[in-house]
Amino acid sequence: MRTKFRNLPLQYKITSISLFLNMIVFAINLILLVSINNMSGRIDSVYRANLQLNELQLALNDVQENMTEYLNVKTSDALEDYYRSAQTYQNLIEDLDGKITLKPFGRMERSIYNMSEKYIEEAEHTIEAKRGRNV
Repeated sequence: MRTKFRNLPLQYKITSISLFLNMIVFAINLILLVSINNMSGRIDSVYRANLQLNELQLALNDVQENMTEYLNVKTSDALEDYYRSAQTYQNLIEDLDGKITLKPFGRMERSIYNMSEKYIEEAEHTIEAKRGRNV
């Protein structure tokens, strides 16, 4: 094999070496492209999860403010605002996955789901107690 390569003209030697190096560079570029694509997908999923958590936080703040306002003033407008914000929050937490999983984000999502369900339940009891004058 070595003797065959040595007997080839210089033009073929240079062409074969440059072709070999170009194939190596192409393979490295392909590997980098796949890695960047995977990383981009992971970053996108983290971004979507962060956006979902921010929406949940805003909706929870609305529920809390509207419930506090109703408990302070006890008007039908405040009660209607509370029910509207509670329904919005309930719709958002239904998008969460409440299944048991080993993934860290899945466990966090399940915990948020369970805490949110419990919070809505306690808020409903509080509103019902206030409506029934059972302070």
